[in-house]
Amino acid sequence: MRAAKGDWLLMHGSTGSESKVARVEEVLGGGDDPLYRVAFENGREAIVAPGPHARVCSRKKPRAESIRADGDYL
Repeated sequence: MRAAKGDWLLMHGSTGSESKVARVEEVLGGGDDPLYRVAFENGREAIVAPGPHARVCSRKKPRAESIRADGDYL
């Protein structure tokens, strides 16, 4: 997965937890699986390494309630 500053990440929670939406503020490092500094809707920031089920939604904020683990968002 590759994302750029300004993209939105859709990160699916584990069984029983909610999915999260975060905006990419900075790409840290290179390679195939870089870390990202993201900002969540509540203002909290974090460094994340998105899992295999995370998706990138470029420049348009997705609705968290529409995220499905089996969905294709690219």
